[in-house]
Amino acid sequence: MSDIDSNGREPAYSAKDRAEIFRMVQRAMYGDSVKDTDSAVALAEVLVARNFGKSVLEKQQPLTAREDGDAWIIEGSAAKIQPKPGMGPVIVRLAKADAKVESLYLSAAGPKGPFPFKTSKDK
Repeated sequence: MSDIDSNGREPAYSAKDRAEIFRMVQRAMYGDSVKDTDSAVALAEVLVARNFGKSVLEKQQPLTAREDGDAWIIEGSAAKIQPKPGMGPVIVRLAKADAKVESLYLSAAGPKGPFPFKTSKDK
């Protein structure tokens, strides 16, 4: 029996992995902070799989995280510069303090690189 979600997609994670991710999200929701890159990447993987699908997540692996003040920026590894326009890297910005998703998008890439990344915090 296949474990298909309401959108007709197979889950990106096993039941055991989903349980661990749920516990991590629950800790983040109730005041625990996102303290390290591994946690930031794990949360971003869930967001990418749910919003863009498992196939996009697989094309973005590995995801990498870097600190940006009070947030984590997690970026997929899809090529930023491509000969023809196509899918660029996925970019997720998570608040360190409470795991709030500040931005989540899938960029487009082409010969000159990805389209610019701007969030509501950018001026």
